[in-house]
Amino acid sequence: MVLTVSLMTDKTHQKKDTQAAKESFSHAGLDIIPLKMNQPQALLSTLPFMMSEGLWSDCKKAGRVRTLKSSNLVNFFPLIMDFSQLKGGVLLPTMRQQISFFNPFTCGSDNQNIALTGGSGAGKSFLVQEIAETVYAMGGKVWILDKGASYKKLTLSLGGTYMTHANIFLNPFTHLGAMQSAEFEFVDDDGRPVDPMMEALDNITALFATIASPYVPLTAFQQSVLGDAIVTAWERKGHQVLVDDVRDALIEIAGEESDRRIKDIAVQLKKFCTNGMYKDVFNKPSMLDPSVEITTLELDGFPPAVLRPVIFALMVSINQQMYLAGSRSTPKLCIIEEAWSLLSGANEQAREFINTGYRTARKFGGAFCTVTQGIEDFFSNEEAKACYNNSDIHIILRQGEGFDKYLTQHPDAFSPFEQRLIKSFAPSAEAGYSSARIKAGGHVTYHRFFASPVKRAMFSTEPKEFEYCENLYKQGHSLEHAIEQTSRHFYGKDIDAFNQAIGASA
Repeated sequence: MVLTVSLMTDKTHQKKDTQAAKESFSHAGLDIIPLKMNQPQALLSTLPFMMSEGLWSDCKKAGRVRTLKSSNLVNFFPLIMDFSQLKGGVLLPTMRQQISFFNPFTCGSDNQNIALTGGSGAGKSFLVQEIAETVYAMGGKVWILDKGASYKKLTLSLGGTYMTHANIFLNPFTHLGAMQSAEFEFVDDDGRPVDPMMEALDNITALFATIASPYVPLTAFQQSVLGDAIVTAWERKGHQVLVDDVRDALIEIAGEESDRRIKDIAVQLKKFCTNGMYKDVFNKPSMLDPSVEITTLELDGFPPAVLRPVIFALMVSINQQMYLAGSRSTPKLCIIEEAWSLLSGANEQAREFINTGYRTARKFGGAFCTVTQGIEDFFSNEEAKACYNNSDIHIILRQGEGFDKYLTQHPDAFSPFEQRLIKSFAPSAEAGYSSARIKAGGHVTYHRFFASPVKRAMFSTEPKEFEYCENLYKQGHSLEHAIEQTSRHFYGKDIDAFNQAIGASA
């Protein structure tokens, strides 16, 4: 093979263009040396079909021919391209600058659940918010479990509902009446009809089992009795069921069976009853509205002891919303930010609850996206591990220091080439983009994600940018104006340079 670069320039720009070419190829691991003589032969070697017309032997005499392995050679072929998706979604050009899009609902994966991980400065908040906005733009429904107000600007700018711990109430029975009277028809992957009420009551039973016994799993007998108590309470009170009603039904069954194990469950539910420590959380009617396209639930402010039950209750409620949102063809996505800290624990029962919740979401055409700081966080507890194992789409952005420890514990998780490539991902602030490895639908691809200055101002969690925008909003500026002013303040030079380039090309 003859490797030649022909640079077309003029005397004025010759040195500058030559140096730019050297740096560009050097960045790709190729060193080029300017040719001092025999330029006609070099030029002819770059033209089509010349080698077959006798130039090959001439180049061989000049010592320009070299032997390469086929694995190296294919990277120079003009037809070599990355695997790409062209079905719409988030614009994510590949590492070879090929246009590609990402959409969890059309990427060909077995399920649409996403496990996304990225360290500080990797740009994961930007990418996740872009995915959320894309699902919204497709006419879908989005629910976000946030911690730190990262999604507040996005939610309000799209006309969504932003809720805090002060107005998050999660009675899981509130929408059961609507589910019972709805006429939506869903089928599972095998074509069998899905009974939404059975799915909902199974989810509620798993929820009550988890909040009653967060650290020690209930026995099969106890779970069966708990399910009976929930059905009894539902038949008596309908959508007005309180935790008290489930507890009372358990006490009745315990009296009939003279079984202390059943009464223990009732006692463990006491703190969630109307006279308990957390009386409002699970008894006041759910405030989630299935007609709202995007809802963010800010979880800061909940006591640590009740945070995990709240997460699980939200999963139950959101699964109900996914059913009430209508057709399975409507995209539905629930995002759980900082999943490793929200889903902390080591309970087999909780893991099974997550498995059940994920399966239910899939039957209703929905998906979950769990987000962590590092891939090792997905293996720090059983709940997070269940989220990872139930996700067919894995997105890895730049990793932190914990990545090396993870590779030591899981040496076969990535090939040596993949390890080097992931470790080469630069911080988004330095590179100007985020690098991502996406495993979906049996394919592994590498992409770059770019955000405009306005999107940077909207999505940013950087303290100075976030505070600047928040202060403008609190001063009475509209959210759109606050975001625009923030982008001007922090990225004014980028905006001016872009406008100049557009003007020059016009």
